[in-house]
Amino acid sequence: MDSAEAGPSLPLNFLCALAADSGKDAPSVRIAAEQARSMEEGLERRELLEALLRGPYGASGPLWLLEAAIDSDLARKPPQSDPFYGPSMDLALTALSHPSCTSQLRHESLRRCTAVQLGRLGSAQANDILADAVVEALRERHPQQQRMTTDLLDTPTDAQLVLRHHGLHSTVISAAVDLLPSYPLTEEKDGEDTSTWLERQRAAEQAWRAMWKQILTTHPEHHRLIIDRTDGKDAGHVVRDHLLGSIPWDVEPELLEEIAQQDLASFPLSVLTTRMCRMRRDGATEQKVRNHFANELLTSARQGDAGLLRVRPVPAMKPSRVSGRY
Repeated sequence: MDSAEAGPSLPLNFLCALAADSGKDAPSVRIAAEQARSMEEGLERRELLEALLRGPYGASGPLWLLEAAIDSDLARKPPQSDPFYGPSMDLALTALSHPSCTSQLRHESLRRCTAVQLGRLGSAQANDILADAVVEALRERHPQQQRMTTDLLDTPTDAQLVLRHHGLHSTVISAAVDLLPSYPLTEEKDGEDTSTWLERQRAAEQAWRAMWKQILTTHPEHHRLIIDRTDGKDAGHVVRDHLLGSIPWDVEPELLEEIAQQDLASFPLSVLTTRMCRMRRDGATEQKVRNHFANELLTSARQGDAGLLRVRPVPAMKPSRVSGRY
């Protein structure tokens, strides 16, 4: 049996010490690198690869070393029973953030990752180049944003899985939030009565709210970022509702007070919007609604609610849907 099959001919601690105390051109480092290249995959090889990457090859290293480090982590699949408590990706993270890592190697490696592995690599420890690459890989997996369904709580999208990781890079969390399933609009099935449709719609909405609560609970340090990313979108009011009502103890006090003040200030506008929607629901034309509330709309605009003037009141709906949805 030759040395490649038997493992290192020198003790691991000695090899790691050589790697830590010498420059990359030193004979001792070349010996340690050759040993690492010929060793069988396992904990000892991983420790030596990491010592080389963080030591003499920290600024510049051979491609085979980066590939070996990445392959070692990608091969360590987390258990299906609990994938979020699987092995770390620290070795691959170091290699993919390395100055000698090519964009091609980084891109190809991230395409091989599971969503859970992608989330681990998109941590706050990743440099900006790696974070951008993780975002690119994530967007490739989400060519179209889909509507939320109840099934997506049990079979989440890749963006949902990435956001289940704590301590994400801000670039990664921003992109993942943008790719989350949007507000559910359940399609009516042939022959389905109104009450059954409403039950399915409400279940999907509850699932959507549950998804957002899970994300906000996981990322308390990014609450303001999430507010900014969802502001003006369907999810904006759900995010604020959760922060104010579901998990206020997880919100930074100054941010909580800020949201509460904004919520109180928006109450008159919410009342006005509700009255407009009800009038439109009852059959009034859009122009009639605008004429009826003209003075109040102008008052709201002067008070900083000019956006309401640009919002089209809810369209008239079929009588069969009115009583259930509004």
